[in-house]
Amino acid sequence: MIHMSVQQKRGSALAHTGILLCTALCCICTWLTNGQPYITDEGEQAAVMGATFPANPMAPIAGFHDASEVIGFVFCLGAFLALGLRNRCFGNRNSCSVKKL
Repeated sequence: MIHMSVQQKRGSALAHTGILLCTALCCICTWLTNGQPYITDEGEQAAVMGATFPANPMAPIAGFHDASEVIGFVFCLGAFLALGLRNRCFGNRNSCSVKKL
């Protein structure tokens, strides 16, 4: 069992490293293709907007800011359900309806 847990930890470390490497490769690719023309779905020619160094560290923060309302809603819903389940607010109704059936 101990040997298996060591292998699982190695697997998760490789997964995190793989995600980091993929992110770095995407940043490098957008930096290399900056300004290269491509054809849009409408048939127009446009230029690739490359990633800049200051934009890369700010991308997760901007993404969190864009999704903050959804994150807040899910957090509040989870807190409501956790408190309700801890205080057994939902159990009484379910057990009563089961007894009637």
